[in-house]
Order: sequence, then structure tokens, then C-alpha cells
Amino acid sequence: ARVAVPEPSYDDVRLSAWEYLLAGGVAGFVSWALLHPIDVLKSLKQMQAVGVGEAAAPPLAAVCRRLYAEEGWRFLFRGYLPTILRSFPVSAVTFAVYEWSLLGLDRVGLTADDDDDGW
Repeated sequence: ARVAVPEPSYDDVRLSAWEYLLAGGVAGFVSWALLHPIDVLKSLKQMQAVGVGEAAAPPLAAVCRRLYAEEGWRFLFRGYLPTILRSFPVSAVTFAVYEWSLLGLDRVGLTADDDDDGW
């Protein structure tokens, strides 16, 4: 026999402000710490000029090879410290505000119903 387990609502969650902030901050810090090199590659691609023929930008792989030859793997960590330093507070506040917004919406009955596909 299957037992129906009710889904928890936001009324069941009782986290302190510091717990929300800590959860968001740690998640953001870990995320940026791991993904920063990929973001550097994305930024390099975005900085390339758009052109055709000889005016076309070199492929990203060629740019990476040149930067690696000049700087080693360090080029992937340009701006790492400022990114990491800002990641914790920005992510902490963003996550906390998001969660508090959901709590507020749940209290006034504006969250998605189980029967709906959204709002």
C-alpha cells in the first residue's frame, strides 16, 4: 500500500535569516569558485569582434592557446579574487530575498497550486 506523504509547505520551514544568508552565500561562493574559468572563456568569446573573412576574429581555441603560451593557466583566473569576494554577499542576499518572497507569497495564497503548471 502506498502512503501519501504531504509535500512540505513554506509554513513548515523555520530557518533564521542567518541560515538563509549562509545557504545562499556558500552556494554562490562554491558555484563561482568552480565556474569562474568557464566564465572567463565566455567573456573572451564575447569580446571578440564580429567580422567576415580576414576581419573575422580568430577561433576561441586559438585565443586560448596564445594566452596559455603567454600566461599559463593563470589566464583562466583573471579577476578571480574580486569575483570570489563578491560572490558570497551577492548570492546570500539574492537567495534570502528569493526565499523570503516565496514565504510572503505563500502566506497570502499566491503560490502555485499542485493542479497548475505554474502561477
